[in-house]
Amino acid sequence: MVYNFLGVKKAASGAYYYDERDVDMIKIPIAKCEGYTLSPQELKHYFGLDESRMRALPKYLIAPHLNSTWNAGRSNSTGRSWWDITGEMVVYRPIEWVPTVKESRTIPASHFELEFNRTTTTIETSMLYGKTELSFSLSGGASYKGVKAEVSATASIEASYKTSTERKEELSEKGKMGDVVVKEIILGLSIRVERVYERNVRLYLNNDKKSDSLTWDGPDSWDSLHVPASALRDVDALQYSNIRMTGSGHSDSLYVQALPVFDDNKELTDVHLVLSCKGWTDWYAYPGQGQKVTDGRVERLPVPDNERPLVTFLAVKPDGEKVV
Repeated sequence: MVYNFLGVKKAASGAYYYDERDVDMIKIPIAKCEGYTLSPQELKHYFGLDESRMRALPKYLIAPHLNSTWNAGRSNSTGRSWWDITGEMVVYRPIEWVPTVKESRTIPASHFELEFNRTTTTIETSMLYGKTELSFSLSGGASYKGVKAEVSATASIEASYKTSTERKEELSEKGKMGDVVVKEIILGLSIRVERVYERNVRLYLNNDKKSDSLTWDGPDSWDSLHVPASALRDVDALQYSNIRMTGSGHSDSLYVQALPVFDDNKELTDVHLVLSCKGWTDWYAYPGQGQKVTDGRVERLPVPDNERPLVTFLAVKPDGEKVV
């Protein structure tokens, strides 16, 4: 028996797919700068951050929000190591870009008389994203226009830079030597988002790579939930693996496939989940129904970590006026 997901397009071959037109792309505004405050004009001048040129985002972003903890009772009764995986698969709606500028260091203007060698600065993500300590990646899968969002294992970002001769000369000409200081500043972008939909998850997982290393409660037989891997070949841009979770438990043997459902108005109405485990060949539908989130919960997602933070220098006079 093969499980059938309602509301998702299916080819004659049995493979699920999405059309390019299924997901609306939206433009969102740029919020007030956080950290070392720069005006919209200064953000544009120093970093080229221009609201009119910001890329469009998918109307919905899907990300796991899971926790892994030790299940002592199940482990003791079976003689195997088990962890509880709980939480939600969350659908977010983007609200606005949030630029965060960090002042890395202050350099005397006279220092620019010397040629700078290439330097690498390691920046903790919490410095750039405030309370957001995890770095997210947005999938580049063209068929889904970046609907997937997932946590990256990278806890810090390295920004490499080399000052140009032109920039050094510009700073020297606009302020007398010793009259200004030069600040190294770093820009990171995040996205303010609102939760709009959740699918609750409760699983039992171990790392034995056996046929029963992933399971959950419910009356359904495995055969009735079976989904062949070939049915998911065209939607693998919405698969999550090596999922970073809260808690101290095991998690890296879990695989999650999200299958969002859209109505005729391109509004998201549901998210099917399909699960697999390390060592398994096929997948299995995770039964259940999600729910809309209506409490207006707002969170923050950093932008893709392949869009590296930008580093530049600005000159500041003693009275705090920036030399532009």
